[in-house]
Amino acid sequence: MRFINISSLIILMLVITGCSETNNEEDEVEGSSSNTYEALLFVNGKETQSIGKTAEDFQVEPGDLIGKVETKYGLGIAPKKELTSNFLEEGTEIYSVDGKPNMFLAKKQNGEFEVFDSF
Repeated sequence: MRFINISSLIILMLVITGCSETNNEEDEVEGSSSNTYEALLFVNGKETQSIGKTAEDFQVEPGDLIGKVETKYGLGIAPKKELTSNFLEEGTEIYSVDGKPNMFLAKKQNGEFEVFDSF
């Protein structure tokens, strides 16, 4: 009888610990499961990535205002909707670059423009 009680207790503990694991799927955005930690921006139907440089580094000027970031996701989520990012704050202005259709500039709070490129 004592063996049955100990066995039951062990099985109960296994069930409880197995059920207590968390599932982070609720934090994911529909259609994105790449679990990337790169600074990404989805603009003009393209996923672009920060290259860690400023417009001044590339000697480029901002062109037309495309729009503002509408939604910021967590770093582990790849944005898949227009004007969304996993890095830039909501409201960040996004600009085109004349003559460089795959390059975009994000105006940072300090006035500098961060370069995003689709490779």
